Amino acid sequence: MSSALDVIVVGGGLMGSAAALQLAEGGMRVALCEARQLAMGASGVNAGTLSMQTKRVPLIPYALRGYEWWKRAGDAVGFKETGSLTLAYTQAEAEGLAQRMSARRNAGAPIEMITATAAHALEPGLREGLAAASYCAADGYANSSLTGSYYRARLRAAGAEVHELTPVQAIIPLRKAPGLARRSSASSCATSSSADAGSTSTITIFCWGVRRTLPDPNL
Repeated sequence: MSSALDVIVVGGGLMGSAAALQLAEGGMRVALCEARQLAMGASGVNAGTLSMQTKRVPLIPYALRGYEWWKRAGDAVGFKETGSLTLAYTQAEAEGLAQRMSARRNAGAPIEMITATAAHALEPGLREGLAAASYCAADGYANSSLTGSYYRARLRAAGAEVHELTPVQAIIPLRKAPGLARRSSASSCATSSSADAGSTSTITIFCWGVRRTLPDPNL
């Protein structure tokens, strides 16, 4: 691993890979360390569902930005925009559905309440007795198993170092170096192939079992 780095990202799932890519494309010298291969954990084995209707209201702005990312990635990640329905079969369910989806729509999600007739036109197999439904045309899915190969190519194109099968064994805070901003910090990552990756900022993303070694108080 190069010693001339600005940031080491520990954890190569969706969040870690996205963070590393943003930093690399922003001009920073980045290394990404992943114990297995990119997106081999939950990021690469989930159903890939992309739904605004299931997101909590405070998360809608993030979901909208994430949706745009998946849409730009397109066929490379198997993105499909199919639309989705949420159903209510009683009056109480219909009132609750309208309230929940109204809050999401006010937060920016492209969700609309539709009639039972409109829902049956979209999905003829629905059973009778439907009271109301909500519909989001933007909902869909992606192939999560393609995420790793997509990010691997993007990261390398951006000039980031990608170290797969490289578990980080410890994150070691270092003594503040002259010239660092007051709120900046430096650290070193110990891996199986490198005892010292240099003085960098370290971002850890879902890295289970990594040991953080405390600095010597006498330094």
